[in-house]
Amino acid sequence: ARIDGFISDDLAGLRRVADEHGWIHQLCQFHLMKEVYRRLGRRRPNHTSHRDLRERIYAHLRVFLREDDDLAASASAALHQLAQDPRCPTKLRQIVRTALRQEHRYRAYRQHPHLTLPTTTGMMESLGAQIRKRTQKLNSPASVERWARAYVRYQKQMRCNGYIPQK
Repeated sequence: ARIDGFISDDLAGLRRVADEHGWIHQLCQFHLMKEVYRRLGRRRPNHTSHRDLRERIYAHLRVFLREDDDLAASASAALHQLAQDPRCPTKLRQIVRTALRQEHRYRAYRQHPHLTLPTTTGMMESLGAQIRKRTQKLNSPASVERWARAYVRYQKQMRCNGYIPQK
């Protein structure tokens, strides 16, 4: 009863859980952009075809995720067109189509501002890294679980600031 929404990576099981409980599900924008960025070909520019198309997809995706509804709608239309281009690599086309299909999940922070949802899973990943670092030398899963539970409870505050627009 206390959960209204949550953020996660794009895991199919979590989408189903959110739908079954009627929770708002924000997908991590950082992981989406990281996947697209990896396919821009900046590390090996001589081995990447149609780099201009890839860069345009990346730019429109940033607008699609971050801007208000009017700009996002025009970016969505542009992304749809670019994904249909025969020069668009298959994996990049799949990523774009999935993002367009899951728009309500990638833009949930805009559709439900009262929840102050963040746009990335950064806080939880940071907490996971802290727990992994401190439990490296423990021997059993039960001791790791007890230690992690105590560590989380001991934290004075774990605060997620939500989305703060750039000015």
